[in-house]
Amino acid sequence: MCKTLLRLFLFMFWSCSYAAERADSIVFSEKMDEFVVTGRSGSFSVSSSTPVQAFCIGDAERAGVQYLSDVLRRMSGVAVKDYGGIGGLKTVSVRSLGSGHTAVAYDGVPVSDCQNGQIDLGKFSLDNLRLVSLSIAESNDIFRPARLFSSAATVELCSEKPVFEHDGRRIMTRLQGGSFGLVSPYLRYEQKVGKNSAFSVSGSYYRADGNYPFRLKNGNLVTKERRHNSDVDAWSGEANFWTDVSERSSLSAKFYFYDSERGLPGGVIYYNSFSKESLSDRIFFGQANLRSDLSPRFSLQFNGKFNWNSTHYHDEGAIYPNGKVDDKYFQQEFYFSAGLRWRVLHCLDLAYSSDYIMNGLNVNQLSNVQPERHTVLNVLAMKFYRRKVQAVASLLNTVCLNYTEHGEAAEDERRLSPSVSVSYKPFDADFNLRASFKDGFRVPTFNENYFDRVGSKNLVPERAKQFNLGIAYASDMMRSFAFSADAYYNRVDDKIVAMPKMFVWSMINMGRVDIYGVDMNAEAFMSFAKWAKFFIRGNYMLQVAEEKTDGSVNYGSQIPYTPRHSGSCGLAWENGFLNVSYNVSLVGERYSLPGNSEANKMEAYGEHCLSLYRSFVLRRCKLSIRGDVQNLTNKQYEVVRFFPMPGRSYRLSLALNL
Repeated sequence: MCKTLLRLFLFMFWSCSYAAERADSIVFSEKMDEFVVTGRSGSFSVSSSTPVQAFCIGDAERAGVQYLSDVLRRMSGVAVKDYGGIGGLKTVSVRSLGSGHTAVAYDGVPVSDCQNGQIDLGKFSLDNLRLVSLSIAESNDIFRPARLFSSAATVELCSEKPVFEHDGRRIMTRLQGGSFGLVSPYLRYEQKVGKNSAFSVSGSYYRADGNYPFRLKNGNLVTKERRHNSDVDAWSGEANFWTDVSERSSLSAKFYFYDSERGLPGGVIYYNSFSKESLSDRIFFGQANLRSDLSPRFSLQFNGKFNWNSTHYHDEGAIYPNGKVDDKYFQQEFYFSAGLRWRVLHCLDLAYSSDYIMNGLNVNQLSNVQPERHTVLNVLAMKFYRRKVQAVASLLNTVCLNYTEHGEAAEDERRLSPSVSVSYKPFDADFNLRASFKDGFRVPTFNENYFDRVGSKNLVPERAKQFNLGIAYASDMMRSFAFSADAYYNRVDDKIVAMPKMFVWSMINMGRVDIYGVDMNAEAFMSFAKWAKFFIRGNYMLQVAEEKTDGSVNYGSQIPYTPRHSGSCGLAWENGFLNVSYNVSLVGERYSLPGNSEANKMEAYGEHCLSLYRSFVLRRCKLSIRGDVQNLTNKQYEVVRFFPMPGRSYRLSLALNL
């Protein structure tokens, strides 16, 4: 392993030796909605009328994060489900609404999975990103695709854009290695083309055997075991192109490819840790965005995307007719969006967006009905802003038409979904009051509608109502300080709950769920000298998510995998010699099944992480070294029942920017 790491590291430095002298400069600007940032890590918007949190990737070292799932764990109101193992699936749910209500957008274009509706966060690398943001209910940006208005929350991934300081090219390379056979090299090349264009290409490789140890408890008996079939082997590549077509128009395009082979370790029950499950993914998508300011009052934008996804699930066992199962899924999507923004007055904007989506899915099963879904979304949005008041309102119309090549199709859906939010600044200080309401719904996925062992075409769509009241405050005290608190109530009718069994899911309908909660965020930056800079952040979440279905035996029970109390905090000390970052994530007791019995209770846990990092400037090169200790206390815990998480692990990262 040491020889392999050394060879990869030498190769990266050798590849960087071809960088030429720098002599030019180009910066691609991006038009963004107003966003007030006071902190440095895990920042949030103070002036927004809805809760908005953002994380700058440049702060990844002091926040102790290396993966997208780590970033979202640092945000309040977010629950990341991790199905164990190095290659385990990682999905996100916001305020107990479920991952199906959380949209993920990459450079403003939605990422989708029509098969199960859940986006695996492990497929996206932080190396290609500059910002990750989370908006709950609606964003203050009304000039965006209609599809993003249809979700209860949106995770926005923003690509790193070229900034050429000296000449027309730039190279970034990184090598990461660590416990359980982890090796991950990364290389990115950026090139200026002419005066107004640039492109970037990047590639990464990630492999780990994942055979970490864990302790298995059976009553009073505790044995030492080792996780098996938890390996992962993944390649990803990305190409981006940006150009200013004219002074008022810009065009961007992205091509993304992901290929992975990974074992699914399965649950550990009564000493049975054997698993032959495996999952292969191949994903390709291409997308483009054209934006033009027709005049000072009118702006126009178009988005287009093609997505192809191939999934192969394999398992072996006597329960299958031929001793094994090989399920292959092929999905494709065609997506087109057009939007127009009109600045009616200096304080009033109107925006209209229309989206068309065609989804298709084909599988190699006898029960394959070859479903096809055509979705049309139209939204009219308004934004009013004065010095003390900001208000955003929208009305979304959804038409969903279902077809099948064989058998009966699911019911068509038509729905109007309104939302409104307002913020008020009563004083000259950065202190804001905010309130919001949103009414939405989620159409069942293809898996939930059609396929064996999972769901039914008669499954009722989820309906979700969101209410939020909050405050946000920012100050220059101690250099910078910010605080926000939001109380919310969500009501979900006909809630669809996924019970995890790795790739194959069991779906149940819980009728009605009431969710009450409080999210609080605080952060501060203090600087006393060059050797004494401190970054402090913390958040706390209270969630009471109870089933309220009339006549249910579980009436009043907390829904599965929802802790009442959770939070995180972090402290970073930058001294110019060896910087130190400490972070801890805390999760309270929760239940693995709807019945809140002792047998279903899962223990609370805290995961502590320690990072040491330092950067060196060598002429025009920047070398960064970072070491991490994950799960510092070697805590044995589970995010999902019977899927033990790794204990203490180590990572070392070396990065070079030319």
